[in-house]
Amino acid sequence: MKSKLFLTILIGGIALVAGSALLVYAQIKMVSAVNLERVEERLYAENTQILGWAMQQLQDTTRLEDSAIPASWAEILVVDNASLRIKTSTAAESSGKFLHDHPQLLDQAAPILEAIRASRAQDIATPDYMVAVRPFKDGSTLLGFKPRAWERGLITDQRKLRESLAGRIRLVLMVYLAGGITVVILVALLVALIASRGTQRMARAFEALSLGDFEATPPAGRGRDMQACMETYQRLRTSLQMALERLGSR
Repeated sequence: MKSKLFLTILIGGIALVAGSALLVYAQIKMVSAVNLERVEERLYAENTQILGWAMQQLQDTTRLEDSAIPASWAEILVVDNASLRIKTSTAAESSGKFLHDHPQLLDQAAPILEAIRASRAQDIATPDYMVAVRPFKDGSTLLGFKPRAWERGLITDQRKLRESLAGRIRLVLMVYLAGGITVVILVALLVALIASRGTQRMARAFEALSLGDFEATPPAGRGRDMQACMETYQRLRTSLQMALERLGSR
């Protein structure tokens, strides 16, 4: 009975601990499976839209060089449509240059020039940045550069943070499993010992009775099984006493 009770508690406790750990691990896997690239694309698209909207709201570009722009944008500049010279820019080093001298325009020069000549608003995408073209007054055009690097850096930081937190949770989970299994084993042993103690004392009382010791007293226990054993012990002792009295009277 002792070993059966121990195994029952042990298996049940380990199943409970392992089940809860598996549930937490499944949640970690779900969080790790979130596609952060979609978040990057969404942020990139929304930042580009905000850049285009901000360019359309510009009225005075005389102090553009002194204007502060968000870290997610690279540069906003004003280009003369006829000469293709940069009149002014949020990056002071770009002012006075021609468009073909700007390094970020080299791979997309043709569509940018076409949009300038057609005086139409257009967003020109490259693998690493977006060029927002917006017609401006006085024969000029606004160009805005929106690099992808800011969103990539933000998502990379979030991915590293997620992996770091997931690693910490996995470590805590391993400690929880080891500690939980240890506690379950100890509890199973303790319960099995406590439960078997009354049975062992009852067995010793029956053994003493079989050897003629009528003074042996079985332990007082709770539960139907212990009460049944007590009643059986009492009946057996009474029967033996009566039998011995009859034998002695002959």
